[in-house]
Amino acid sequence: MHESRAQTHRQEQGLKHR
Repeated sequence: MHESRAQTHRQEQGLKHR
């Protein structure tokens, strides 16, 4: 489950980018 962390990191950047 290494993609789980990458997906969470992408979602966090998307929320901060908004």
